[in-house]
Amino acid sequence: MAVKYPSKTPERDILRMVRDYLNLHRILYFRVNSGAVKIHKRFIRFGTPGAPDVLAFKKGWNPKSGAFHAQAYAIECKTSTGVQSVHQYAFQKEFEKVGGVYAIVRNLQDLERVFA
Repeated sequence: MAVKYPSKTPERDILRMVRDYLNLHRILYFRVNSGAVKIHKRFIRFGTPGAPDVLAFKKGWNPKSGAFHAQAYAIECKTSTGVQSVHQYAFQKEFEKVGGVYAIVRNLQDLERVFA
């Protein structure tokens, strides 16, 4: 039975859909958390500013070298109206410079296009 995701899906449900898809297709991934928390009167920051929601790695074949390699994917989950922050855009540009695939995923079709 297919899981239905409504059109106005909150980011947490989009993230769940991404994780379900990656698990189903046996794609290695890690959930990335970043942000800040206030403990007493101090802010403690963690993670990399602008880091994506998920980092995934998929094995692929490089016909030029005749060898397998791992392709890195950065997946940012957004609602239908969500936009990237300045830090997220900067992370995207740096990630793509080193050969990574960066994707903003709003629905299942977006995710399927990433791994097609």
